[in-house]
Amino acid sequence: MVFIVFGSAISAICVFMALIAFCVQKIGKKPLIALVGVIQAIAGLFLLIGLVLWPAGWGKDNKIFVDYCYGGKIEDDNEPSAFKLGDCSLGWAFYSALAGAVLVFLCAIFSGQAEKSTSSDKVQDEIWKGKKVICLP
Repeated sequence: MVFIVFGSAISAICVFMALIAFCVQKIGKKPLIALVGVIQAIAGLFLLIGLVLWPAGWGKDNKIFVDYCYGGKIEDDNEPSAFKLGDCSLGWAFYSALAGAVLVFLCAIFSGQAEKSTSSDKVQDEIWKGKKVICLP
């Protein structure tokens, strides 16, 4: 849970940094878009680590898991262990979190492409002319 919360918090910071990118294009000599992409990739790693570690908590020693999935009683022929669900199944929350982690990585890839397109010479010329919104073919 700690990794999921930390990855989500980093993703939220990336949203605020993306909003700031409308006004500030560089921090030091680094483009802000590239920096946000790297931070998004790190957030995606934390989310994936959390999703991989979550099944490690399944097992007969986890009282909440046993109560929820087995009604408090485990039969010997279907004993749960780490990464083995037994009588339980994965719900929509796990799949939603997995989709969210994939989308965070996808956004990191898109930010790399956005940085390449905004760092071209044509875009820089338009910025020097004073334009804020630039659309090039």
